[in-house]
Amino acid sequence: GQVPQFVPTRPVGPGPVMAGGLESFNGDVPEGWDRVQGWQGVQYTGAAARDTEQKHGGASSLRLTNSEVNQIVQVSRNVMVGAALQAGHTYRLSAWLRSRGLAQPGGIMLGLFAPELKSTGGARLDYPAETAGWARSEATFTVAPATEMLRIMIHLQGPGTVWIDDLALEEQRPGGGWGEVMRPERPADHELMRQWVELVHGAGRPYLLLGRMLHPPHLECAVAKRGERAWPAILHNAYAAPDGSRAVVLVNATDEPQTGRLTWRGRVVSVALEPWEVRLAR
Repeated sequence: GQVPQFVPTRPVGPGPVMAGGLESFNGDVPEGWDRVQGWQGVQYTGAAARDTEQKHGGASSLRLTNSEVNQIVQVSRNVMVGAALQAGHTYRLSAWLRSRGLAQPGGIMLGLFAPELKSTGGARLDYPAETAGWARSEATFTVAPATEMLRIMIHLQGPGTVWIDDLALEEQRPGGGWGEVMRPERPADHELMRQWVELVHGAGRPYLLLGRMLHPPHLECAVAKRGERAWPAILHNAYAAPDGSRAVVLVNATDEPQTGRLTWRGRVVSVALEPWEVRLAR
């Protein structure tokens, strides 16, 4: 049998999408962020670190440093569209920044991407001059249709040092003003995972865990699209249990109700699934 392993795609539990205080670190980067090792064959060899002496608020800030002309250092994170961020909505990212000895201008780059990293927009928060001390910078952006991800890239190229603290990601409210973007209590795929676990441990066990996969039967359904990527709106596969019985597993892999026509056991069966519904058909 084939039993996929599911891992939550987003942090569980309510709270700000952007834990902006930069207080908790994993090694040399804040929790939830990644140290970028390089891009297109160029190695990023600059330094990132937690700084408890220079900070705008709280106990620490993120410090990036390069000592050589060609050095680059980047710390980044991705925020997925569809849960906290929504297409068509307007957001702003703000941060308190400080610099020392910058050889060239730089800043925090925001990239909006459709599948296959196709750009749908971007913005930048510029690093302030050294004489400004701690200075607040912000950038506003609107999430275009087909966007699946916001990438935040804290980037430094060439000699110099920058400090970053008190990041905030906010959404423009319909009535005016801004409010911090919060993550949902559960990841977007929680309900799908719950159904799958129940199926594997329940009625689907003889097929998914103990059975063998069969050639999938014919299924007519709509096509789901995001950008140029397309896939069947209802995913399906067939299995045979050790006792010889057979079953089809169907999954609505979209946010919308879906219908289809399944050819199974010599007849055509109409199926209707709710968003992210998992079903066993025997």
